Amino acid sequence: MVFWRKREARSVAEIVARTINEAESSVAEAPKAALRVLERLGGEAYPLVTFGGPLHERFAAVVARAIGGDHPFPGSKRIQWSGEEGCITVADVLDRARSQSEPVLYLFEPLTARGGAVAELRALAELAADDSVLMAVVGEMNTFLRRDALLSLEGSLDTSSEEVIQEIEDAARRARFRTISL
Repeated sequence: MVFWRKREARSVAEIVARTINEAESSVAEAPKAALRVLERLGGEAYPLVTFGGPLHERFAAVVARAIGGDHPFPGSKRIQWSGEEGCITVADVLDRARSQSEPVLYLFEPLTARGGAVAELRALAELAADDSVLMAVVGEMNTFLRRDALLSLEGSLDTSSEEVIQEIEDAARRARFRTISL
């Protein structure tokens, strides 16, 4: 299927819905092929399939079937990296983690590249499947953090550091938590 070249008069939402239908129809027999189809959704499609998007639930259900996740994706609190006053510090991240009840904190810049929304869900699946994973980084800086594990490291973190990902990764290693990059 030529995805973005022959748009005709269809809206992006219609194209995305058709792409999800295509992946859904093949996920049982060819899960890797279904994921490849879904990974094509980037650019204008990303807001429709990422967290909070109108097609996210359907998209997430197909991704879950394709990756064979036994666990549902854990709930997450989204916090955008940009929009903060000045540079965000480790202290800011810890404050956000303490003030939420969701098991995962997601620090993000909107991904528009192909595969972004699939990679986000893969990261959540990794956190759900393995308690030793504290942090999953998608791309350069979109970061999923297991809330309770992060808070357990609070005393070993330099809270004034603006190198948030590196500081958390170093503390995680010392505490024998794993970090992954997707």
